[in-house]
Amino acid sequence: MAVIKASAYGSGSVEIARFLEFFKLDYLAVALIDEGVELRKGGVNLPILVLNPDSNELDDLFEFDLEPEVYSFRVLGQVLGKARQRGKRIRVHIKANTGMNRLGFDEADIPQLISTIREAGETVEIGSVFSHLSSSDMPGEDDYSRFQIGQFERIYGAVSSGLGIQPARHILNSSGILRFPEATYEMVRIGIGLYGVGMGAHNKALMPVHSMRTRIVQIREVRQGASIGYARAFRADGPMRIATLNLGYADGLPRNVGNGRYAFTVHGQAAPIVGNVCMDLVMCDVTHIPGAREGDEAWVFDMKKSCEALAEAAGTIPYEILSRIAPRVKRIFHYA
Repeated sequence: MAVIKASAYGSGSVEIARFLEFFKLDYLAVALIDEGVELRKGGVNLPILVLNPDSNELDDLFEFDLEPEVYSFRVLGQVLGKARQRGKRIRVHIKANTGMNRLGFDEADIPQLISTIREAGETVEIGSVFSHLSSSDMPGEDDYSRFQIGQFERIYGAVSSGLGIQPARHILNSSGILRFPEATYEMVRIGIGLYGVGMGAHNKALMPVHSMRTRIVQIREVRQGASIGYARAFRADGPMRIATLNLGYADGLPRNVGNGRYAFTVHGQAAPIVGNVCMDLVMCDVTHIPGAREGDEAWVFDMKKSCEALAEAAGTIPYEILSRIAPRVKRIFHYA
C-alpha cells in the first residue's frame, strides 16, 4: 500500500498514483475523501483506503468506490448508517490503537467492536485490520515498537477469531518495512520511503528522487555596510554580489532558513542565503561565484543534496518540507 496523502507528500498525487498503478501496486491510501475523489476523477482505479473520512462527505465513499478507515464507534456507526441508507455494502478497514494514541480502537474495545460488526451482517466487509508504529525509525525505541507489534497481534487475533475471518494485516510504515521484517504480514504501507527520503542509514540503496530548482532573477553589487532584505537583518561586511532568486516562503521555503542557515547550489558551489526569506523571493551571496549570471539555475535540493538537508536547517522533518511545497511550484515528472 502506497500512502499518497497530502498530494503524495507534495509530489502530485494523480501522477504518482498513475505511475504506481502501471507497476501494479495493490493499494493506495489517502487522508481525506476529497483526495480519493481526485484520484478517481484522474482515472485511478486501484483500491483506495481513506484514513480520516469526514462524516459530511460519506456519500462520496459510495459514489467513488472508496474504503474508509474506522477508528471509533462513532465513525463506524456513521459509515454503517450511510450504507444502510443507500442499501449498499461498505468495505472498511479497522484501525487499532497499539500505542501511538492518535486514532484507533483500544484492545478493550474489541469485544464491543466484534458485536457491532456481527450485528451489521452483510452491510459491512472487513478489508483489513491495521495499526501504526510511532517510533519505527528510532533504534532506541525498538522495545516499544515490538510492544506495539505484540499488542497488534493480540488485537488482530481477537478480531479474527471473533468474526471468523482473516483479513489482511498491516502495521509497518516506510522505516518499519526495513527494520521489522518479521511484521510484514500480508501488506505494508510505504509513504515517504517511495522517494528515497527519510530512511537514514537503514537502506543506502534507496535514492532520493526529488529536485527543486529556481532561477536568479537579478544580481546586484552592494557596498560594505549595505543592508539586505526585510528588517535589515543582514549587513554586508564588504563589497558583495547578491543574487535574488524567485522562490520564497509562499512556495514552501521555510522562513527560518534565512540569514546563512541554508545555501542554494549555483554552478556547483554553495550560495548562502543572506537576510530574511521573503514571501516570493530570497537573496543569496554569489560573491565567490563570478560565473553566476541572471537567469542561471539555483538548486534548492537534488539527488546529491536531498531535501533532508533543508529539513535539518529548518529544524523539521523531510515530510514537512515536501508536503508544504506550494501548488504554484511547477512539478515536472521524469520517467527513467
